[in-house]
Amino acid sequence: MPIKSSARRRQLLMPLISSLCAAALGCFVNVPALAADMLHDFSAFNFIDNSEINTSEMRGSIMVLVFGSIYCKPCIELLPIMNTLHERYYYGDVRVICLDIDLAVDPALQREFVNRHAIKPPYIINALQIARNNRVFMLPTTLIVNREGEIVKRIYGFKKIRAFESALKKLCPVTEQPSIAAQPDPEHEPAHQHESHR
Repeated sequence: MPIKSSARRRQLLMPLISSLCAAALGCFVNVPALAADMLHDFSAFNFIDNSEINTSEMRGSIMVLVFGSIYCKPCIELLPIMNTLHERYYYGDVRVICLDIDLAVDPALQREFVNRHAIKPPYIINALQIARNNRVFMLPTTLIVNREGEIVKRIYGFKKIRAFESALKKLCPVTEQPSIAAQPDPEHEPAHQHESHR
């Protein structure tokens, strides 16, 4: 039947116009959510004790992955904080892993670096490809990964320990090791951030 009035025409067109506007704004209920920022899993050996680390087998644990370099001052300044997190939250099922992106570094120099800074978490060397696979292009960068393997937070540059603890405690009630938790927090002044090789 022909439409005989402009009012009737508007009445019929309004639902179509509303639908088009909703589609343009992404307002439909069934519009897919943005893809989760999932960790690109890796398998590597811990430079400290040569044990194998496979992140796909660490589902169910919270991971703190800090990417750095032995030539990056703010990366080095993060190491005492990572040592503290490793000891403080290990019994809360939090796994801290340090990853060095440097390539072709003399193993003796790496060993001296690890010993000098008393690095306690697992320490992975030659991790440039792991960094690239997880879109890490600035040093230091810390990835907080939840129990399902999703990167829930990226922390760039040097931050004091409270920034990392705040992110961890949002994921779960973390069980602290009392003797470690009572120690004063390591604090440093922020330094310049470094860009990694793309």
